[in-house]
Amino acid sequence: MSQSKTGSIQLRPIDADIENEIGRLSIDGYLDAARLAQENYDFERATTAFRLAIKQSKGRIDTVSAFTAFLEEMLADYEEISELLSSPGIDLDRHLLLKKQYAHAQYHLGFSAAREHYVDILTQEKDALVLSRLAAIELDSGDYLSAQKGLKLSLKLDPTNTEAHALLAECNQRLVQTASTLIQQAEAAFDLGELDEAKRLCESASATHLDNGAAERLLDKIRLLNATSEAQLLIKEAEADAKMKQWRKALKKLNKAHELDLDCIVPTQQLTNKVEMQLASQNFTTHQEVGTARQAQGDYSGALMAYQRAKETGTPWSGEDLGNPLIALLNDTAEQTPTHLNERALEGLAALYSAQEHHGAGRLNDAQQALEEAERHLKNNPAIERFSQTLQSESRQRNQLRVETLLERATALSNNGQFSSALGVLDEVIALDLENAPANALRTQLKDSLEQTERDQKLLTRLERLAEQHDWWRLRQELTDSSEALTPAAHKKLETQVIQGIESTWKVLNLRTQEATVTGAHELPADFSRALKEGVAWAVDSSAGQWIGGAGRLLLICSLPDLKQSRLFELPEQLQIEIGVTRILPSPHGILLFNGKTRELTTLRTNKNGLTVEAHLELGRQIPLPPKSDFNSGVVEAYYCEKSDRLVALVPLEKSRLLSVGVDNGRIHHEERANATLFNLQKVEHDPEGRFTAQSLRNLYSNRPYNFAVIDGRAKVRKRVFYGDLEDPMVAISKVTYFPKVSAQLFCQYSCINPLLSAVMQNWNDSQLAFAQMKNDWDLFYQTNRLEMWLGDHRALCTPFAIHGDSESLIFGWQSTDKQQATGITSLAIERFDRQWDCTLDSEARLENLFEDRPNGQTFALIRRGESLSLHTVDHANRTLKGLA
Repeated sequence: MSQSKTGSIQLRPIDADIENEIGRLSIDGYLDAARLAQENYDFERATTAFRLAIKQSKGRIDTVSAFTAFLEEMLADYEEISELLSSPGIDLDRHLLLKKQYAHAQYHLGFSAAREHYVDILTQEKDALVLSRLAAIELDSGDYLSAQKGLKLSLKLDPTNTEAHALLAECNQRLVQTASTLIQQAEAAFDLGELDEAKRLCESASATHLDNGAAERLLDKIRLLNATSEAQLLIKEAEADAKMKQWRKALKKLNKAHELDLDCIVPTQQLTNKVEMQLASQNFTTHQEVGTARQAQGDYSGALMAYQRAKETGTPWSGEDLGNPLIALLNDTAEQTPTHLNERALEGLAALYSAQEHHGAGRLNDAQQALEEAERHLKNNPAIERFSQTLQSESRQRNQLRVETLLERATALSNNGQFSSALGVLDEVIALDLENAPANALRTQLKDSLEQTERDQKLLTRLERLAEQHDWWRLRQELTDSSEALTPAAHKKLETQVIQGIESTWKVLNLRTQEATVTGAHELPADFSRALKEGVAWAVDSSAGQWIGGAGRLLLICSLPDLKQSRLFELPEQLQIEIGVTRILPSPHGILLFNGKTRELTTLRTNKNGLTVEAHLELGRQIPLPPKSDFNSGVVEAYYCEKSDRLVALVPLEKSRLLSVGVDNGRIHHEERANATLFNLQKVEHDPEGRFTAQSLRNLYSNRPYNFAVIDGRAKVRKRVFYGDLEDPMVAISKVTYFPKVSAQLFCQYSCINPLLSAVMQNWNDSQLAFAQMKNDWDLFYQTNRLEMWLGDHRALCTPFAIHGDSESLIFGWQSTDKQQATGITSLAIERFDRQWDCTLDSEARLENLFEDRPNGQTFALIRRGESLSLHTVDHANRTLKGLA
């Protein structure tokens, strides 16, 4: 609450008896007690309670305001209001409401200070009551007009202010009385011939706006008497001027007299005619002499104005006068123009005369400029139009001769290979003849030649800069796109640099070729096996007949389906296979290596001599890098789609982006933004439709949940799939594949969310890994997360499953969860999901992964013994692995 300024509060004595009855209360308690007493019309008790509240609050403004309002509305005790608000502790300048209450109290007490306070209040706020009461004070002081103005404004703010209505009626009555008195005094002064005094009194009466027009009628009489007297005086002075042959002064005074008193025009007509005739004759000679002098000085505009004034006197030109070409031009134009020639028209005639003089002297450019000025000042003039036609005809003849000369010169320069100089000359030709067809055709041809030369030079400079920067892949792409723009020599030079640069900096070393010693199995090179401490990035390329594995700078290619031979390569230093970051993607273009961090796409191609880097694209500008999250390590996920021949990439952002990227040029063919964070892009293996899946954990709990999105080869979301009846929610698919020989063709292995811990279970040792079979339209056909019924007790999945097409079997890799720590594989019949056979590996062997070469009807197992790795064909007929000791 606001406090009053430091100082005492002047309160009247507090009734002790009533104070004892009320008792000791808080400030708000006293205020409540005062309001209750007021409602009960116990005004003495209310007064005491208000005073106690002010006293206890030490003059808090809200307590003072409440008390003054009570005193004004209920008791009309303006004396106590005035005493209280005059206290040193009350700063009225800071509290407008209190200042109004104090001013109203002063008003009711008849104190003159109310006027000063009202004026000050109105500078801060327009208040209807303040305006009406200030007007009442002004009315009493005789300032009726100010009072009237204030009352009208008060009623505009509050039309219901009855006090203002009454005061305005009284004010208007007094103003009517005042106006009537002033009119009576003015009429008396008029009767006595005191016209100035009568005029002053009329103007004062008119200011009231309540004189009913009497003042204005009397003012008209005064003006009429004054005008008649002044006109008679001017006529006498004009007669005297005429006797002295001062014709101009006489005519001016006669015209003024006629303006003041129309009744004097007829009596003075004879004198007026005489003065006008004498003045015209005098003026003609004067104006003609002025015109002749200015024409001699070259001021044709001034000369024409003087000749125009001479003509306007009515005196006709003599034959000698019309021999002057400037006067003749004016006279001809005046005869053809019914209206008066104004100053602008005369300036146009002067410009025309100058143009004619320039033309006669051979100054054609000056003549054209003067003619243009004449046309701006004088429109549709026959003389100007005739002269313009003359100039245009002569100009066309000169331009045609100039154009022919310049065109011959431009052609000669063009034939000499001076294209820039020829273009400059052609610009002159076109400036003279915009529609000249030969000039425009030659100009277009030369501009195209120059622009092509500039483009070729810029291209060559850019390509040479790329060569200096050793940016060989971009340089190769630019050379391919712009081979026709370069000279054969320049293209050959840069092409040689590209070939040499790529061979020196992107060379793949062929470390060794190794032959298998056992049929159906292949032991991987020892140095390759030792390099796979964190795992191996791998792929099966059935069409090329090869298994591909890589880690770091090592890449191994093993022949399929016989596993007879492997070739080990060392990649260039700038090409690293990072586990969990780099994906090996077989394609018709070759082996694609996509790095999800750097977003670089490298194409490798095998040949009889080894392995070469065929292409390298940097896609950082096209594909953004996602931040790390609980479901992504900060990499872009991507797969190659055979059906669309594009790279399908997922950028796991808050609103993820799906991209379809050309593998040959890196161009974005399509981009789609999801409304959620998608992760774990998986390719549906062997799918003729080229589909992919991606999960979004957040959407499992939204209004429209889904387990995963189905994406096509153009990176478009085609469907969102939700299985509401799963035993545990699906979150991370580890493998999904298509097998056409059964009614439900889609098989999926995935990890779950623990419904109690809300944690993703994705360890191969985790018993909550699950398996599902779906129809081709993704309708759920079968699902279980109790895989021990297939694998056997105390066994858990340790690899993704594989499908052996010929036997229509599912192959699972497992490891025991008991102390034996054994690993092996289990074969299930797809139609019945019953176990066909088991194969348990020896204690030193550990199953690392399962692969399928479905087109060739083979499945393979990757086995580790210590630091040694080997590939083994699954022998379904003998229910074992080939090449096991």
